[in-house]
Amino acid sequence: MENLIHYYASSSVSAIIEEAELSPKPGLVDRYDQGAHKDMDINLMIKSANALLSGFYSYLETGLNHIGTLADLFSAVRKIGLEAEKDMFKATNGINTHKGANFSFGLILSALGYYLQNTGLKSNLTTNDINNIFKIVKQMAENLVEIDFKNIRNKTNLTNGEKLYLQYNHGGIRKEAEEGYKIITETALPELMRLNHKNIDNSRKYLHILFLIISVCDDTNILTRGGLNALRYVKETGKYLFENNIVFKDNYINIIEETNKDFIKRNLSSGGSADLLSIVIFLDKVMHI
Repeated sequence: MENLIHYYASSSVSAIIEEAELSPKPGLVDRYDQGAHKDMDINLMIKSANALLSGFYSYLETGLNHIGTLADLFSAVRKIGLEAEKDMFKATNGINTHKGANFSFGLILSALGYYLQNTGLKSNLTTNDINNIFKIVKQMAENLVEIDFKNIRNKTNLTNGEKLYLQYNHGGIRKEAEEGYKIITETALPELMRLNHKNIDNSRKYLHILFLIISVCDDTNILTRGGLNALRYVKETGKYLFENNIVFKDNYINIIEETNKDFIKRNLSSGGSADLLSIVIFLDKVMHI
């Protein structure tokens, strides 16, 4: 069991690092540049991801050993998440590199552990397994937006997520979790399965899926940086890159680099979409083909 926990935890960290190293990406940190970020680079992203390993291990272990309701499991995971977040901030000197990824992987890995407790230990997951795991996530995050934001109008020191909810009525990553990460299960995962039946290298495959995610994701990072107009622009750009199969063209790197320059000029970075891609990469690593 310990080896299995380590396998899934380390695969999660590897997926986050692989997303960071995926290059080039528009507006995001990669091996080429810092994107629209002035306070982080690829080395910091890797350091941050590695700092989350202990927390990821704890998420899985907690799910595997949990007895009680899924609401109780969620409460336990949130406590672990705060400690993992501290580890991240310690490694990055207070820079928020993977707060959203930590939240999502906390839910998914604990749900995975809980699922394996009830179905038997396995190191490869089928698409049916994955869909069932996300159903558990959905149950864990039931009514999360309402619960977390019910008293925010009386608060003075609001988090960024709370500010966006008040301004745009946008639930952000909490809403994604509450819906069981439909962008992954209903959009990204089917596209991943389609591409896995073709002879496509991981770099192009993951970039293609990133553009798909960007085209449909109401990314709070974009809302924070540029508001609704910026979000519409970024989603339209992602849609163009995806629908025109840009990554399968010979000059795709040049096209993406021009998009990157544009996003940097506009100070736009799809960090929420990148976090979702890291989950897709993790699933690709542990999925039974």
